[in-house]
Amino acid sequence: MPMTLNELIRDRGRFFWVLNIAGWSGYVLTAYLGALAHEKPDSYIAVIMAMAVAGFLLTIPMRLLYRRLWERSPVTIGAGVIVTSYFLAFGWRWFSNTLYYEWVKGGWQPEGLMDYVGGVMGSFYILLCWSGLYFGIKYYQQLQDQTERTLHATAAAHQAQLKMLRYQLNPHFLFNTLNAISTLILDGANETADFADFDATQTGDVTDTAQIWSYPIDGHCCSTPAISNCPAHTLPARSSTSTPP
Repeated sequence: MPMTLNELIRDRGRFFWVLNIAGWSGYVLTAYLGALAHEKPDSYIAVIMAMAVAGFLLTIPMRLLYRRLWERSPVTIGAGVIVTSYFLAFGWRWFSNTLYYEWVKGGWQPEGLMDYVGGVMGSFYILLCWSGLYFGIKYYQQLQDQTERTLHATAAAHQAQLKMLRYQLNPHFLFNTLNAISTLILDGANETADFADFDATQTGDVTDTAQIWSYPIDGHCCSTPAISNCPAHTLPARSSTSTPP
């Protein structure tokens, strides 16, 4: 399964080697085009390839040294980059000029030692640019890591807030549910009590009615409720007339 770009960027070791190989391949291509423009011999192409391989190998100890400098102050990092790039540029240029004199010039020997390090500033700028790209990419990767950690922390904080709200809502929901149930129970009890009061009222009315009909007046029962509340001595006396024979 092919590796995606994000997976390649996350794999720091592989990402370094891919970029390093791509960078030195670009150096070879640029130098080759320059040699064609200046009509250099084919032996000069071999020198370019050897210089690229030597430069690629020089970046391995540079990477190890820059790892140690990463946690230092910016001034220390800057001084370390300049000194490392300049001294390695001397060795790299000495090697490339020696090959140039042997393969292109046919073993020609320069008159002074300074001819072996001619063009050292060009090599210094190349290694200095490589160092700048190394620290720039590493700083970008660190910034991305901090951004991801911040996003994860923010997401975790939101999740914690949601859980806290859920824990707060659950007791309220339970309380509201129990409160609703108790309200329904109380409403039902009130309806039952009202029905009992109504039943008792009806029963009392029947009893009072029975008491009302218990007062005989002239052999008839009084159907007027007000009479039931009258004392006995206020009731009219029985008629003394006798019925005719």
